[in-house]
Amino acid sequence: HRTTKWREIDTTLVKVMASYHGRRGSVRRRSSTTKDTSKSVNKKADQVLAATAGRDTWKTWAGRTSGSDGLEWMDLWRGLKKSVVGKTIPSAGSTCPVCFCIPTAAEWHVTSACRHATCLECFQAYTESQVRDQEQEGPLKCPVCPQVLRRKDALIALETNPALLKVWDEKIRTQLLRALPHFRSCPQCEKGGGFVTPACLSPHYEERNTKSTRLLFGIFAVPFALGIIYVAMCTYI
Repeated sequence: HRTTKWREIDTTLVKVMASYHGRRGSVRRRSSTTKDTSKSVNKKADQVLAATAGRDTWKTWAGRTSGSDGLEWMDLWRGLKKSVVGKTIPSAGSTCPVCFCIPTAAEWHVTSACRHATCLECFQAYTESQVRDQEQEGPLKCPVCPQVLRRKDALIALETNPALLKVWDEKIRTQLLRALPHFRSCPQCEKGGGFVTPACLSPHYEERNTKSTRLLFGIFAVPFALGIIYVAMCTYI
C-alpha cells in the first residue's frame, strides 16, 4: 500500500514537472517570437528613418541636376535610358574618384540618380560627414556631384549605422521644428540648442518658487504679527 502511494506521488510529480516545462517552453517560444517581432519592427523603423535622407522624385529618377522636382518633357527618355543601361561597375583597375584607391568589384557603389561610382567606404564616409554637418540641410547628396541621393542609396549609407541614424533623426527633427512659423529660439541656446528645455526653464522656476514662498510667508506672517500685538495690548490694557 505504501509503495503504491509513493508511485502515485511520483506520477503526479512527473505530470507537474512536465506541465511546468511545457509552459516554460511555450513562454520561451513566445518570448523569442516577441523579440523577433521587436527586431523586425525596429529594423523597419530604421529603414523608414534612413530613407528620409534621400528623395525619390522625377528629378532624381531621371538623373537631372537642375530644374524642378516635377516631371519635365525629357524625363521619361532619361529614366528609361538609365533603366536599360543599368548600373555600370567601373572596369578592373579603376580608381575611386574620392580616395584614389583601387576597389574590387564588390567594393564599388554606383548611385541610382547620377550613376557616379565611388568605393562604398568613401560613399558612407561622405554621407556621414553630411549628417554630422550642422549647416547641411535637406536630403544627402552624391560625393561626386550635387545630385540628391535616392532613397535606396540613403538606405545603404545609413541603415547599418544606428549611432548615425540617431544623429540624423535629431537633426531632421530640429530642422523641422525650426521651420515652423511660430518657432521662437531660446535665449539660453547653449543649453537647449535653440529650443526651450527644462534646463533653460529651471532658473525661472526657481525664481518663481522663491517669490511665491516669500509672498506666502508675508501673507501668513502679517496677520500672525497683528494677532500677537492685539493679544499683548489686550493683556496690558
